[in-house]
Amino acid sequence: MRGMGMQYHETHGSSTSGSGRGWRERSFVGWLIVGSYLSAACVANTVVTMFGPNALPFTAFVLIPFDLGARDVLHERWEKNNLTMRMGFLTLGGSILSWLFCWGSPGVCLASGIAFLLAGIVNWAVYSGLKGNQVWIKMATSNTFAAITDSVVFPIVAFGYFTYDLFLTQAAAKIIGGLIWAYIFARITNDCN
Repeated sequence: MRGMGMQYHETHGSSTSGSGRGWRERSFVGWLIVGSYLSAACVANTVVTMFGPNALPFTAFVLIPFDLGARDVLHERWEKNNLTMRMGFLTLGGSILSWLFCWGSPGVCLASGIAFLLAGIVNWAVYSGLKGNQVWIKMATSNTFAAITDSVVFPIVAFGYFTYDLFLTQAAAKIIGGLIWAYIFARITNDCN
């Protein structure tokens, strides 16, 4: 049993074989990651709507960083196969879903969609710029920049103002959560030494 030691490219590689169990498994895993990525922001919005501000630490520490890390895994999977188009559709689709499945105030819904879109673009740009580095480094760095973007954009659009206290607590929770998810995802891809 190889477990976590299995090489990422062996399970998520670029095999051109269109038949067999391996291709179907990779396809299923890919769709599972896409679904998880798209649903994380929707779940975060629902949790905040149901439990109010008390849910912000959970969403900032767990759900949003998970979302950023899942995006990075998809970036790795799609890097040689229409990456820009796929990431564009994924980020735009996630932004629209984030807005549609937000049952709070219209300002919060709009803020969620815009923050999701801008954080996704920043994450993609930074991750792409770090090509050639270990997955762990790319994830940790891109997630940090995306977390900062999300933490600036959301309160400005949602509430019309910016406070350092909210920014610092949200950004810190997202960055720390992002580092944890980056480590987990990098271990899964066997690229964290």
